[in-house]
Amino acid sequence: DPSDKQPRDGTQVQQLSDELARKSDALQLTLDSMDQGILSIGTDWRVNFHNRRLTELIDLPESLLATRPTLEEIARYQVAQGHYGEHLQLVDEPGREALERWFTGERRHFPALYFRRTPAGRMLEVKSHYLPDGGLVRTFSDVTAFFDTEQQLRESQELLEHARAGLEVRVAQRTAELDEVNRQLRTEVQERERSERRFRLLAERSPDFIYILETVTQSWNYANRPDFFGHPIAPSGHEGELLAYIHPDDLPNIQAQMEHWREGRPGSVALEYRLRNADGTWRWVQR
Repeated sequence: DPSDKQPRDGTQVQQLSDELARKSDALQLTLDSMDQGILSIGTDWRVNFHNRRLTELIDLPESLLATRPTLEEIARYQVAQGHYGEHLQLVDEPGREALERWFTGERRHFPALYFRRTPAGRMLEVKSHYLPDGGLVRTFSDVTAFFDTEQQLRESQELLEHARAGLEVRVAQRTAELDEVNRQLRTEVQERERSERRFRLLAERSPDFIYILETVTQSWNYANRPDFFGHPIAPSGHEGELLAYIHPDDLPNIQAQMEHWREGRPGSVALEYRLRNADGTWRWVQR
């Protein structure tokens, strides 16, 4: 009966409409729960749909998106609001070049991937996927944490490189200073050796008896004529060896002078005393 068919067809259409509405609501709910912002552009270059996350990430008002603006209208709105920064400085080079071409009327494809900062400091990863029918799906992802971590790592690496370079400079400077000190020490040692050779040469040719007595250890370390008194005077002799040859009357004065030397006091610098020859006679010595 034709009268029965029409209601049944109307019921089926309503059921299909309700099913589509449920699926559409489910799809919208799914899109709104995504962490990415999604923008779909149709073949007429107008907005087909978007999710709630998009408005949060790129700061576009729902009232604008509800008018189904073109991609160019969205871009010009963002420029007017300062979303891209002065001279598009908040957009990386690939994205900036694409926007500049777009605003001059050159409708070439945007790069598949570019990055831009928002005025609030959020870093967005922007991906563009062109559809076979001429439409476009663009996604926006918040990658601020990743970029900030990379920036911190770069800064840390720069600090480490700076510290390493500074350390190398200081090590090089210190090495140069030590080399100079060593050079000066070698020069000083060589000069002392030359001076000592000149002294020994002059002393060994002198008719006088010349000796060197260490004031701290009170030991002999040089005598130009060790047999001057007819008995050997060893260069490494000690105080007792010297005192054994001094005249008893002169001994107190010599011992007092040696005590001054031990205590680090200058004491007298001019001394006269007698030393015993091997044959028992006495010879005056002036110091």
